[in-house]
Amino acid sequence: LLLERDYFVTPPDGCRLQNITLCQSSSNPPINCPDSNWYQPPLPVNQMIDGILYPGQLTSNDVQCMSDAWSAFGACTETFCRRLSEAETQTSVIMSIPYIISAVLSPPLGYMIDLYGMRAVISAIAPMVLIIVHLFLGLTTVSPIGPLIGQGLAYTGFISVLWPSVPLVVEKRSVGLAFGIVTSMENLGDAVLPLVVAAIYSYSDNKYIPNVEFLFASLGVLGFLVGLYMNYYDFGHHSVLNRAFVPPVESTSV
Repeated sequence: LLLERDYFVTPPDGCRLQNITLCQSSSNPPINCPDSNWYQPPLPVNQMIDGILYPGQLTSNDVQCMSDAWSAFGACTETFCRRLSEAETQTSVIMSIPYIISAVLSPPLGYMIDLYGMRAVISAIAPMVLIIVHLFLGLTTVSPIGPLIGQGLAYTGFISVLWPSVPLVVEKRSVGLAFGIVTSMENLGDAVLPLVVAAIYSYSDNKYIPNVEFLFASLGVLGFLVGLYMNYYDFGHHSVLNRAFVPPVESTSV
């Protein structure tokens, strides 16, 4: 997603090599192309690479950067493969933001939830934040750092209230079964959702933007509606989820 959107962007129409039949070099530079290194460099036409003739315009799908014939120093697509490698490195760093946030904030947030409750409230706020995050990623060109910080905060909030809520709403004798069902549903989603994303990606001419982001935003809407109902239901049942933890009163022997 971030390669397509931010760090290995397809160049605009008109971006080409000065001589389209020759590989990029200091004597055959790109013209009418963005200065940013986060754009794909233009590719030549009619090239013989690794003993194979590629007639017509060379495309990104043709380039095999794992092979030295394409990526080694002096190769025709050396610049293309170098930029792709740099883009993948940058994307890996940016994509780590939500997980770093979760690793750092989950313990203190869990402690605050123990003190003040608001589990159902957070379960509604988290998907609302995800709606905003995915709409920003799908419809704007803002830096992905801000949305991914939002994604990290939403994930941290949701995961910090999901598991502690289970023992609050089921009988003690069924807690293990309840955790098993929640885990099963989570894994089912992890198994099915990539298949849906792949289908949407293929249907959208091998592009993530914007349709895949619309899918995630739609799931956020569904989660937000469930969160609203959860708060409504919880309010009518003694605010079991939203109240703070109340330690049991220890009986004293006389």
